[in-house]
Amino acid sequence: MNEVGLEQELSQDIEDLHEFFVGWYNGDLPDAAFETEFAARLAPMFTIIMPSGVELGTDALSSAMRESFGKKPGFQIEIRNVRLIHSDANTAIASYEEWQRTEQGGLESVSGRVSTVVFSRGTALRWLHVHETWLPDDIVREYKETLGQ
Repeated sequence: MNEVGLEQELSQDIEDLHEFFVGWYNGDLPDAAFETEFAARLAPMFTIIMPSGVELGTDALSSAMRESFGKKPGFQIEIRNVRLIHSDANTAIASYEEWQRTEQGGLESVSGRVSTVVFSRGTALRWLHVHETWLPDDIVREYKETLGQ
């Protein structure tokens, strides 16, 4: 597969996983989606470093996700600027921006993070590792302006 095709495949997988998060947090998905749309995408030794610096493995992340079902009504995610950084026969590394919007008590909260993801490339893409970092306040302000806030 050429780099353009791979970048499109990675972008689609990133979008699909984040669509799961939106549906899950909003309580719109059947329980079976947890396995097919979330757990099946993660490698057994998956790790994520949250923007706060906290690192979670597959078990801790899965437990937190299970507990979060339906807990963020009105939650939205927008993925932007997916970029292939590196690929070889076994791995692919991509970065992307993740913009989250949540409304609670009539107030809308907007946050942005840049994420780097390492994929295993086998018969299907598997998420091996993600590292997330908060985007600076000035970039978040610019994004809010595009939303009319």
